[in-house]
Amino acid sequence: MKSALILIIACCGLSAAVELSPKEIQSQKQGLEKWSSVADHAANMANDEAISKLGEGIRKTSRLNMYSINGTLEVNEKLKNALLAIPGHAKFFRDEINQARAKYEEALKGGDESLIGETRQNLAGKLLFEFPTLEHLPSVETVGVLGEFLSDERGYVKMPERPTLDDLTTDVSGSPVFRRAATALGRLPIVNKPVPAKTQFRTPEDVAPWKLWYEQIKAGKRTFRFEGDATEYDLNGPASKDKLASIQRNDKRDGERAAGQRKMADAAVPSSASTAIHPLPLPGILAGFILIAAAVCYFLKARKRP
Repeated sequence: MKSALILIIACCGLSAAVELSPKEIQSQKQGLEKWSSVADHAANMANDEAISKLGEGIRKTSRLNMYSINGTLEVNEKLKNALLAIPGHAKFFRDEINQARAKYEEALKGGDESLIGETRQNLAGKLLFEFPTLEHLPSVETVGVLGEFLSDERGYVKMPERPTLDDLTTDVSGSPVFRRAATALGRLPIVNKPVPAKTQFRTPEDVAPWKLWYEQIKAGKRTFRFEGDATEYDLNGPASKDKLASIQRNDKRDGERAAGQRKMADAAVPSSASTAIHPLPLPGILAGFILIAAAVCYFLKARKRP
């Protein structure tokens, strides 16, 4: 992810040097100074305030239509490191989303159209900002938060094959979070993702590979790691040597078992060599016809002889 962001910022930086006016460049410089200061002073803020401000800075410095000058990447990394150092950084955004969802569902039960519209808009805003923040935070806590959201199908409505405008509106207003959770996981720098990073998620079936991946981690059957970090993690932090050894033994056993089952299946299938019907070679068939024709001619000539 870091290398991709460097490339994008570098490319946009080339065009920005030409297209940005001196006033725009100065405005971006001032903005980066502000966000750099937020990172420097985050330790002196209350956790909730620091997480909120750092998250906003991460989102904005990740948007190339807002910041494209030299130094953007460094400030973005500074903000991320400051946020990752705060315990509860991912759970804060989880709670913001869940609280907004609860208020929306309560409004739906009450039937007040004005309140429904207000809480729906609030929920949409939380989803719009919180998940794009989480996708920039490679941590055990973030993986745990996003992994749990994979099973949250609240608001999901199965679309007909040819959805109407009303169907699409209902789908958007429902704001199911499992889609955004899977998308955010795909954008984290996780090694060996179960699906390509740019996979589109629409239905619960689409996120099944990510759910299986996460369930295996929860069950202690696998670990994960991030690009540029050789540490293997479970949901409690760096995985112990005993756990890694146990997973390796189980993987080996499962591999041997699968190989044995394949051998048994292969043995149960008759060999194609023994069951195939082999046609007679063409030269042999022709030779047979020639012999028969010769025998018939000889027989006819023999009958004509006096």
